[in-house]
Amino acid sequence: MVSLKKYVRNIRKNQHLLTSNHYFGIGETLIKSKDQKLFRETQKLLKGPNDSIGKLTLSLILNSNQRKEIIQEEISSISNQILTSNGDKLEYTRFRLMTRIFSLSDLKTNLNDTINDLNTVHWHSSVQKSAELLINEIFAKALDQDFIVFQDLSKLLLPYLFTNQNDFKLSLYNVYSGKKLEYLVKNYSKMDKSTFVVEATSLLEGFNDKNNESLNNLVKLALLLKDAGKMDINRVIDLFDGYLRTGFMPDREIFNLLMSEMGNDQVHSIPTSTDTGNSLAKIAETCPQLRCWEIFRSMERSGIPSNSESFALVFASCKHSKNKDKDFIFKVEEYLLQNSKTHSYRSLYNLIESLLVLGHYTEAFQRITDMETSDIPLTRDIYHMVLKISTRDKRLTQYMLKEFKREIADQPYDLLLECCRVSGDLVSALELVDEMALKKIDLKPYRNQIMELGEMGGSELMESFVEYLKK
Repeated sequence: MVSLKKYVRNIRKNQHLLTSNHYFGIGETLIKSKDQKLFRETQKLLKGPNDSIGKLTLSLILNSNQRKEIIQEEISSISNQILTSNGDKLEYTRFRLMTRIFSLSDLKTNLNDTINDLNTVHWHSSVQKSAELLINEIFAKALDQDFIVFQDLSKLLLPYLFTNQNDFKLSLYNVYSGKKLEYLVKNYSKMDKSTFVVEATSLLEGFNDKNNESLNNLVKLALLLKDAGKMDINRVIDLFDGYLRTGFMPDREIFNLLMSEMGNDQVHSIPTSTDTGNSLAKIAETCPQLRCWEIFRSMERSGIPSNSESFALVFASCKHSKNKDKDFIFKVEEYLLQNSKTHSYRSLYNLIESLLVLGHYTEAFQRITDMETSDIPLTRDIYHMVLKISTRDKRLTQYMLKEFKREIADQPYDLLLECCRVSGDLVSALELVDEMALKKIDLKPYRNQIMELGEMGGSELMESFVEYLKK
């Protein structure tokens, strides 16, 4: 964004030297910035006769911005002035391109007219900026309507961009591709998946204008292709790693998205990468937690400070450790504390979950006990998480039922009954059903679970359960 003070100061200082070309440039700056302060200040400063095509165009843009529309009669009037005075054809084309931005009701007609104008001046570089602004607006408005409209306009424009290609046409293609990339990233959930895959794959392979903003979006696009089942996480990280080597500076969101993938429950094994370089994709290929840690460290090296969310994502990835490594978890925690940071609720939740999944119950429950005297609340969500993991492990369910059940204030009985079933603890099951009956809890929603436990315990236990269910 142009500095407003610097912009106004330069105009005031050099106004007597401004040519028609300068006024066109000011108009392009205003349209690109869309900064209303810039429009207002320019309106104040540019006084005097409109004695050039550029100044006429700028005046028209300023007036149109105030009305939020352009008056076709004014365009026709100025066009006639230019034509009758045998005005410069390039300036006339530039005038038409810039004023068309404020009148885009019929996108197809406007795009056709734009292509014809550019053909008339043989795609001359002097009209490039105006053309870029106009193409950007046309395709932005197309995407506001529908992706099909965007595709229809693409079929009209692209043949011209790929014929006798030069820097100007490549620049317009980059503008078009940028709008398409932005749309695909924002509208993935709304799009037909087959259409998305075709469009995203072709864009990822052929995108040229790789600035920091577009590279962030390209990584997001790759992650969405992974979500659609069309790209392996290895390929995504290879792509990311390649961008890093070109000087790419990802934003925090990109790092967090990649670290989040390492904690995704679907990432249990990662195929061997074909990349033979020293890349992120080659780091501990069967250890998502180490890969996540390397992404975390890349983030810090890029100048983005770690925060509690970053650590939470690393802890989440630890539950997929192939060698059940708890030492790595504690090393990450030590690093967190050494850097003058404290646990957040989410980072501690993820640490406890990973310890439980890996089978380190003593350490996990010690953390839960410590929470009773800490500032981090011991919530029902934590108990739910522990109970859900408990239903997969007989040893853990036994601990839960004997040592930990008393801690749960608002008891999730379906999970506790499941713990009884997994552990085969029928005594606890009977105590639990008795407790539910005393609390006048409706047993009907739990009928199937209770009957299954009754079948495990034989006729006597079944009779007891049937009596409870009759009440």
